[in-house]
Amino acid sequence: MRRDRTPRARGALLAAALGAAWLAAGCGGLDNEPLPLPSPSFDYFVCAVQPILDRECSAPSCHGTPDRGLQLLSPSRMRITAEYDKARADLSDEEIELGMHPALTDAELSFNYEQCRGFAFARSVDDPPQILSRPLALAAGGIYHEKHGDVFPSKTDPRYLTIQRWLFGATGENCP
Repeated sequence: MRRDRTPRARGALLAAALGAAWLAAGCGGLDNEPLPLPSPSFDYFVCAVQPILDRECSAPSCHGTPDRGLQLLSPSRMRITAEYDKARADLSDEEIELGMHPALTDAELSFNYEQCRGFAFARSVDDPPQILSRPLALAAGGIYHEKHGDVFPSKTDPRYLTIQRWLFGATGENCP
């Protein structure tokens, strides 16, 4: 039995020693320390970016599902149940019968905004934010997104430019 424990004990000691050495050395000198998330305008996001995401990205086969890194809520698709119920209470019986869906609530818009902030930072000039590079066509300098995942054919696409303006400081006063 002693032979069984010895290798395990040696492995645990080695792991502890390596961990202690790493902590003693500190991690302040790493060149890949986390960057703070950007905080672009919420108002511009709501008026200009959210409609693009709703049309182009929130389908269940794309980002309208909880199993994606970037999850997006949409009025007629994925919602926060309690928020949807609250918003639906404001619709008339006729609107409900016509199949209308209420607009996203402030909490749902905030959820989408925070989801997008996680994809809105650039590591360098050569590595643009994923919210721009992933949906951009490969031929235009984008990175692989998904089969048939090219949303923006070029960097001059108005939808691409709208999201770019959001990242570079457009505010609610700049809403279309």
